[in-house]
Amino acid sequence: MRRLAYEAADAGLLSPDLAAGIRRVKGAKKFGVRDGNWLTAEQGKRLLGVFDRQTLRGIRDYAMTAVLLGCGLRRAEVAGLGVQDLQQREEHWVFADLVGKGAHVRTVPVPFWIAGALRTWMAEAKITAGPNLSHDQQSGTDCRPRFQSEGHLGRCETGFER
Repeated sequence: MRRLAYEAADAGLLSPDLAAGIRRVKGAKKFGVRDGNWLTAEQGKRLLGVFDRQTLRGIRDYAMTAVLLGCGLRRAEVAGLGVQDLQQREEHWVFADLVGKGAHVRTVPVPFWIAGALRTWMAEAKITAGPNLSHDQQSGTDCRPRFQSEGHLGRCETGFER
C-alpha cells in the first residue's frame, strides 16, 4: 500500500502530504503460529540419531544437522560457516558476526553439545583454519552436506511423514 501511495503521488493522483501520511501508518502485528512444518524435540533427537558417527561423513552430517536444529541457522548460513566463525566468548561458544538473510549481522549462541560435535568433526577432518567449516583439509575435497534442495534431510530413513 505504501508503494501504491507513492506511485499515485508521483502520477499526481494523490497529494504528497496524504502519501506521506500513508507512509507513517504501521503494519499490523502478526501474532499466532508460524507457518511451515516444525520438528518436535523428539523428532529432532530421532533425526540426529540416524547418523553413523563412526564414519567421517556421519560425523560431519551429525555436526551440521545439529547446528541447523540447535542453533536455528539457515542452510546457506551453515554451508558458509568458517572455522573463524566458531568462537568462545566469556566461556560460551558462539558463531560470531554471521551475515544472514537481508545482510543482517548477528551472533548466535552455540550449545556445548553442538560445539563438541563441531570440534569432533574438525579434529577428525583435520580442519584447523579456512573459510569453509565443511571442507575436508586432509583430502582437499568439499564435504558440505547437500542442503540445496528443500527437504533433503527429510529423505533419510527416520520414520517422519512428509
